Amino acid sequence: IGIGNDVSVNTLNKYDNTEIEVIDIKTNAQTIETETFSNNGNTLPTGWEHTGLGSAVVSGQKLVITDNNTSNSNFASVKSKTYEIGKDTYGKLSFDYSVSSSDYRNGDKSTIILQKLINGEWEDVGTPQTITTSGSGSYKSQLLSEGEYRLVINVNDTTSSRTYKLSIDNVIVYTNDKSIID
Repeated sequence: IGIGNDVSVNTLNKYDNTEIEVIDIKTNAQTIETETFSNNGNTLPTGWEHTGLGSAVVSGQKLVITDNNTSNSNFASVKSKTYEIGKDTYGKLSFDYSVSSSDYRNGDKSTIILQKLINGEWEDVGTPQTITTSGSGSYKSQLLSEGEYRLVINVNDTTSSRTYKLSIDNVIVYTNDKSIID
C-alpha cells in the first residue's frame, strides 16, 4: 500500500496494530561513555578482563582478542568493564569489530553476549550475536533500561592452520532521558 510522503505520524498511529514501541535512542541522545583503546600495549583498559586461553591486548588502537587453540571448549574470552544506565533513562551500547581474512578460517567464530547484573548475578540478556565470517561490522545492543551491563566476547579458533583474531574499537554507550522519548 502506498502512503505517500505527507502522512503524519498521528495518522499512521491510527492504523498501527503492532503494539511495539519504536524508540530512536540517538535522537537527543547523550554519549555517556566511549572506549577507543588508545593505550597500545599489553595492558587491558581498567575494568576489562581476559579469561580462558589466547590473549587480549591493545594494538593499533583496537582491542585484539586472539585464540589459537583448536578446541571448541577452550577459547579466549574478554569481559568488559561495567556500564551503567541510570534511573529514568534508556540506553544502547555499540562498538565496531573486524576480522581479517588472513586470520579467519571456515568454522572460526566469535560470540558477543550482553549481560545485566540482576540480584548480584550476571545474566545474559537479548540474543547473542555470532560472527562467522571475515570482514567488519558493528554490534548494537537492544534498548537497555536502568541497570548495570557488561559485554562478554568469546573468540573461538576451530582450525589448526592459524590463529583467529577479533578486533574491537569505539565502544559507545548512549543514554536518553525517558521523558524525552516517552
